[in-house]
Formats: sequence, structure tokens, C-alpha cells
Amino acid sequence: MIQAEIAHFRGLGGSFEWKHYDHDEPADLRERLVSAGFELEDEERLLALDLVDAPAWVDAADDGRVRDHGLEGLDPLLEVVGAVRPERGRELRSRLRLELTTAPATTRLFVAYEGGVSVAAAWSSWEATSPLVGLFGGSTLPAYRRRGHYRALVAARARHARSRGARALIVDAGPLSAPVLTALGFVHLTVTTPCVWRPDGGAGAATSGCTDPEPRA
Repeated sequence: MIQAEIAHFRGLGGSFEWKHYDHDEPADLRERLVSAGFELEDEERLLALDLVDAPAWVDAADDGRVRDHGLEGLDPLLEVVGAVRPERGRELRSRLRLELTTAPATTRLFVAYEGGVSVAAAWSSWEATSPLVGLFGGSTLPAYRRRGHYRALVAARARHARSRGARALIVDAGPLSAPVLTALGFVHLTVTTPCVWRPDGGAGAATSGCTDPEPRA
């Protein structure tokens, strides 16, 4: 299976990410991926938030600062992400544009504005028939941190997910975001490791994967 996936993405000429979960079988799967040329990135915590009995902050945090967008929100989102993580800009533009044009009903962009300026951004993605919605991104411009934008983005995505019938949010959280999300009521499910394969074995962005936000709530 590993070699089949490599052959597929080699044919596409792109990198890809294999998400390894701590409970995956066989037990030495991660070592097999490394032997096949995958690079291990930092471990993340898979967290989930129940939307059926959502905490009060989901609705209390709605102060109108966050707008949800389709394709028209790509530029405002990338203005933020590009300023915080410039190495992700080109790959993210290509990937999100593709998702928003080929499957617009399964991806939504969220941008927080202050004084008419986009200052924080994130997005959600889901499978059409899944009760789960994944949270991605969460970047805030340095000058606008500690003003509640990160929490507002999480709340806006929770409300949107609930409105379309989702039962839970899930997120691969890094060391910065995990404590903040846990304090908001997210529960820990397992540990994941992004395993990235690149056609030339060099640096570059993979075609999928979550980012660790800069949570300055």
C-alpha cells in the first residue's frame, strides 16, 4: 500500500502527507514509512469538540468580527497566512482554490476583521456525508493577537458546522493550540504524526495537513 501511494503521487508530481495515528496497525507502520522515504514532522494531538451539547462560548463569542467566505475570501485569508507563514502561501492558494472550485460545498473560509482589515484567518473542511468538520489554520497577525480573534474563529466555525448538522469538530493541534483548545472543552483522542513524502526528498509543502495556529486569545 505504501509503494502504491508513492507511485500515485509521483505520477502527479506532488508531495503528500500520510497521517499516522498512534493506534495504527501494523505497530511498526511509522518505521516503514520512514524507510520508504517519508519525513516525520512534529507530533500533533487529535482533539474533538461535541457540537450536540456545545459549550456556551460557541454562541457567546458571536460579536460579528468573523465573516465566512467561499472563494471570494481566499485573498483576505492569504493576506493573513502569507504574513504569518509566507512559506505556505503559494501551496495554500493552489490547494484551497482547487477545493473551493471543485467541491465548494465542503470547504469554508473564515476571516476576522478589525477596522476593515483582515487580521486573522482559518478554514473548515468536511466530507459531504460526514458528521465531523475539520478545523484548519488559525493564523493571527502579530499586532492583533490577544484580542480574542483566535477564539472567535473557533466559535464561528463551530456555529457554521452545527448549522449544517455536524455533530463534532476535529482538529490536529500542535503545542501552541492544544492547551487553548483543551481549555475551551476539546477532548484529546489520540496522537498523530504527519509523515510527508516529497518526490525529490527535499523541503516543500505537502498537499494536505493541518497547521498549528498562533492562539493568542
